[in-house]
Amino acid sequence: MARQVFPKVVGGIAIACSFIVLFYLLLNLQVAASGQQGDQSNSNSSPRVGGGVSQQALLQLSVRVTLISDEAPYLRILSGLPVQVSWQSFNPNSQKMETFSVAGTTDDRGRALFRISPGNYSLQVTWNNIKGNRSIYVDPSQRIHQVDWNIQSKTISSYTLEFKDSRGDGRVLAGEKVWLSYKSDALIRNPALVEMRIDNPNAPRIAGSRPSQKVSSLAVVGVAVAGDQSLLELTPIDPLVAFDLDPDALPRAAVYSISVEGQPVIPIRETVIPAAKPKVAVAEAEELP
Repeated sequence: MARQVFPKVVGGIAIACSFIVLFYLLLNLQVAASGQQGDQSNSNSSPRVGGGVSQQALLQLSVRVTLISDEAPYLRILSGLPVQVSWQSFNPNSQKMETFSVAGTTDDRGRALFRISPGNYSLQVTWNNIKGNRSIYVDPSQRIHQVDWNIQSKTISSYTLEFKDSRGDGRVLAGEKVWLSYKSDALIRNPALVEMRIDNPNAPRIAGSRPSQKVSSLAVVGVAVAGDQSLLELTPIDPLVAFDLDPDALPRAAVYSISVEGQPVIPIRETVIPAAKPKVAVAEAEELP
């Protein structure tokens, strides 16, 4: 009797082992297939494994985002910012080249970490209505690739602001034009945004900074430079209310730009500003102490 049972037990174990091996083979095939399509999750720890690249072949990409200002605090680490890395890859399902991406968020040290394979990528960082794109190359000879993404701010203390009150309600809305001209020895390369703030002792403040309240943010849509005179063509992101402006003490205007490893990001297309402008309301700021 024992001779008949023993082969059946062995046969059952063999069948069970075959099922287990088959299960793991199918699981590995699924992982490989999903890796070829790229990782599109929102986790910093999620690697991009493309084209059968092993974990050992992946490199670390570290994107560090900082704000450099000419006012205190002069250097700020920016945490909680969305960072996206995109690349072109062949999709075996559609049989086409497609764009894939992986997203992360900067930590309390201002860094977003990614595990990716060598190659060409497009890097995008967004902060306070400032969004920039930059092409980068991840060198296979470097196990750790670091990118320093700097948002730079320069405060303009004396400027002229011009706009047209077309509705007569003292407001300038998104899509409408505002002109800001200033004189400066230091040229601001490729400005992206202008933020206007007024001092307010009751406003929330960042440690080491002056307590202030935002009046408006304006996107730069054009720039013209003649010598040391710059003219920015702007459009409000937040409505600009003329009644909030004191001609004797205009808000401080902080002009923001982006640079990566010393190079400007997304050059702004210069627009031709007409010589004959419509009738505008003009206010001039005094030098701030």
